[in-house]
Parts: sequence; structure tokens; C-alpha cells
Amino acid sequence: MSLAEEEHLRRYEEVRSQRRALRDWLGEGDRVLDLLIGLIGRPITVTPARAERRAVAPDPKPAKALEPKPVEKKDPNLRKIRRLLGELDRTHGHRPTQDLLRLLDEIGKHRDQLARPLPAAETKLVERWQSRLEDRRSAERSAQAAAASRNTSARTGRAAEPSKDDRLPAEKIEKLAPTVRDILEELARTDGTPLSWGDLRLRAGGQLPFLHPDDQVALLVVVDRGTPADEPLLFTLVDNSVAAPHQLYRQVRLGLGRDPVPDAELETHRAVEALRLRQIWRYRR
Repeated sequence: MSLAEEEHLRRYEEVRSQRRALRDWLGEGDRVLDLLIGLIGRPITVTPARAERRAVAPDPKPAKALEPKPVEKKDPNLRKIRRLLGELDRTHGHRPTQDLLRLLDEIGKHRDQLARPLPAAETKLVERWQSRLEDRRSAERSAQAAAASRNTSARTGRAAEPSKDDRLPAEKIEKLAPTVRDILEELARTDGTPLSWGDLRLRAGGQLPFLHPDDQVALLVVVDRGTPADEPLLFTLVDNSVAAPHQLYRQVRLGLGRDPVPDAELETHRAVEALRLRQIWRYRR
């Protein structure tokens, strides 16, 4: 045998051995695949058309761009109004009423210059301060009028005071009480300015004589005997004298069983009670 023939035969034998190994490997692979199918089931075969549709995804829609919200610029007049309202709240306890009213006027000027209506919260605060300061100014006017009335009474009424022995019987006091109460009720419905005893006699048209101090107390106790316990007393609108402006007030309150008021608070207390009388009697007829 020639060398060429021997080489050809060697290659043939080599190829055949490799083919046998390949066939054995393929057989072993089929056996392993059968075992896997028995364990997990047959795999899903993806068809080319479905795979193509899955591969070709639709173009995503572009995200809608968020438009930035415009920054709201606060009106400088609104900022000033809020600052002034804060100042009112902080300082009203120790500032004169006129100073507080000037702050309220300044708020009104800034309010007129607003580009938009004043917000509801600030509007409510402004209205509340307007009401509070008006009440405070009314109470101060009442106190000033009371002081002026006491001065007038001191100048004109002392010479005509009756002697201590000139007392009225209880029946006479009971008859005078309705007239005095009517006068005080009408006064409370109008301006509520306190009256001196001289002014009270003038309004009574001669029906009210000069009274002994003890009779004054007795008369006013009868006048307010029917006043409800939660209401201010009508006789609060009657002044007594410059020397002792609150002595009568203390005595009548004691006679009616009302709680005493400390001396340091009497003047303010009476001014507030006079204000309450106007508020209560304004709508009564």
C-alpha cells in the first residue's frame, strides 16, 4: 500500500470516530431534553411573527411638558395692611385710642390702593377692629361726659340739697321710680350720656324733688329692682357728685345684691356698663 493510500485510510478512520462521538453526544442530549420536559413541561415556542411584533414596540408618546406656574407677586399694599393689623393686635392694650384709629385710617388708605379686593380673612379683622375701636371711643366719650356732668352738678346743685331731716316716705319713692326708670331707659336707647340729679329733675318735669342722699339710694334701688341679674343697671347713667362720684354707685349695687367692684376699676367698670346699656336698649321699645 502506498503512502497516499495509508494517509487517506488514516483520515477516514479519524473522521468516522469523530462521527460516532457526535452521534453519541446527540443521543445523550435528546435524553437530557426529555428529562427536562418531564420536570418543567414543554417550552413555549415563539413564532417569528409574534416575536417580530414584540420586538417592534410602538413609539412611546412624548411626555407632556409641565408648564411652570407663574409666581404670584403679593401686592405691597396687602403686606402693609397685614403689618398694620399685627401692630394693632400687639399694641392696642397700651396705646391711646386716637393712635389706634390712625392705624386703622392708614389701613383704609392702603386698602383703597389694592389691585384686588382685600382677602376675606383680613376684611373680617378690619371690620372687627372698627367695631372694637368705635366701642372704645364711645366708652371714653361717656366717661368724659360723666366728668363734665359732675362738674356742672357741683356748681349748681349743692345749694339746693335738702336737709338731712327732709326724708321722703317709702310710698312716695315707689311712685317716683317708674318715672325715673322711663327716663333712664330712653337715655340708654339714645346716646347713653350720664345724667346729673339736676338733669334728671329737669327731664322729670318737676315730678322729682330734691332728695336726701339716702332717698337717692332708695329710689335707684327701686328703679333697678326688676333689672335681670345678667344685665347692667340703668342707674349707672346717674352721676352723684364730684367729691365722691362712685359712692352712690357702690351703695345702690350693695342694696341690689350685686358684687362689689374694686375702687381702682370703678370708673372703667361704669364706662363699660354704660356701653352695654346702649347695646342692650338700642333695639328695645
